[in-house]
Amino acid sequence: MVRLGKQSKMPPATVIERAVGFFGPAGVGLEVRERTETSVRLVGGGGSVTVKAKATNGGSDVDIMAVEWDYQANQFMSKI
Repeated sequence: MVRLGKQSKMPPATVIERAVGFFGPAGVGLEVRERTETSVRLVGGGGSVTVKAKATNGGSDVDIMAVEWDYQANQFMSKI
């Protein structure tokens, strides 16, 4: 399990959209279980990924908690 945090210049909705694209069916192949404008929870492959984005001045604070998807979580954070 890994928990990562980062500041991004993207608004929360964009971060979540990119997370779905990266981790979801068209990306890594995880299934979207819950989604809002500021968070998404995806599951599959014996693990899960939760991405939360909180609006800040000029972007968002992004937090990821990944179980069994540590490498991919690090990859995603490097792209946002």
